[in-house]
Amino acid sequence: MREQDRLKSLIVYSDVMVNFYSTQAIEAAVFDRPIVNVCYGTCRSVDLPARVIDGWDHYARVLATGGIARAYTESALIDAINRYLDDPSLDRAARRRIVDQEIPVNRGCAGRAIGEHILALLDRQPERSP
Repeated sequence: MREQDRLKSLIVYSDVMVNFYSTQAIEAAVFDRPIVNVCYGTCRSVDLPARVIDGWDHYARVLATGGIARAYTESALIDAINRYLDDPSLDRAARRRIVDQEIPVNRGCAGRAIGEHILALLDRQPERSP
């Protein structure tokens, strides 16, 4: 199975996306999957609390939508997962805000748009002499 297919299956067949500040949260929002960030422990392989990522610009913008539940303890993680399993529609509008904010154009056709842009750039290149 290709990596892309594996990742797609991971989201499509999940009832709740639990991750550690991953950009997969954006893909989960596209599929309207509830999202929970594990915010306890250390930050990847650095000796800092995981919650420091809350303030990183690129991720703080996504968190500000309200579309991602954050669990700072194991019991909060279990509670968040259970809330979403009981009612997957919780925070649906906020997940839509993630999609609208982070994927404003080329939804589903980014590859085509990139290819067309490259072709347009090639058309603008001056002729090369041999």
